[in-house]
Amino acid sequence: MRNDVKPALTQEQWNGGVPVNVDMVDLAVWLPEDGAVHIQDYIETYVLRFSPEERHALAALALHRQGYGFSWEDVDWLESIAAPLRSMVFMVEAGQGTIDQKTAKRVAAELAWLESLRDRIAALLPPRGNDRS
Repeated sequence: MRNDVKPALTQEQWNGGVPVNVDMVDLAVWLPEDGAVHIQDYIETYVLRFSPEERHALAALALHRQGYGFSWEDVDWLESIAAPLRSMVFMVEAGQGTIDQKTAKRVAAELAWLESLRDRIAALLPPRGNDRS
């Protein structure tokens, strides 16, 4: 279990940008309200606009093989938590559940959230069995 993961950015960096050094050139990188990536050196500001699909792909590449990234083991753990909840909801819907309807609705909402989380993480991973995973 990875307990040593620290926040990637401070509040100040989220608000004002991240200092980056590329090939001995100091840059500042930030994401203003326009959703584009802004990169500034001493002279100019460059604006890079990515589509949502491109940003998704870049996120997957940035997280790949990083200790703070995700793995198929994470997805499998989330599924192992979701499976009994799914059974519980199914039993209630079939009229054989042992929990009341209010609790069943809450469990169904938690299950939907958990499955969404599982699917969003899986979407950032290389295909299972890929030699890059």
